[in-house]
Amino acid sequence: MIIDGLYMSVFGLLVVFLVLIVLLFVVLSLNFFDERFSPKNSEVKKVDKKKSVSTNLDLIAALIGVSFALSETDKNRMKDPPAFDNTPSLWFSNGIQRLFKSRGT
Repeated sequence: MIIDGLYMSVFGLLVVFLVLIVLLFVVLSLNFFDERFSPKNSEVKKVDKKKSVSTNLDLIAALIGVSFALSETDKNRMKDPPAFDNTPSLWFSNGIQRLFKSRGT
């Protein structure tokens, strides 16, 4: 009975590692064909970053960033942030009491 379980475990591990080996060969073959048929670096057109054309979306993104930066002026910030209240809430204290009561004596 125990031997059957060990055989099944060994068989399961064997199947898992065989699937991993098959996946390894698939990935290696995909990388090989990708490198073989991809265009060379000299053939790829390089974009000149100095001549980049801004689109309407770039302009909108810049305007949103400026509006966020301007909205955080001193008049919009809180003058006195609320103090942290250390007193436990009623729900928290009731939960602790229930916990202690459920433990019993």
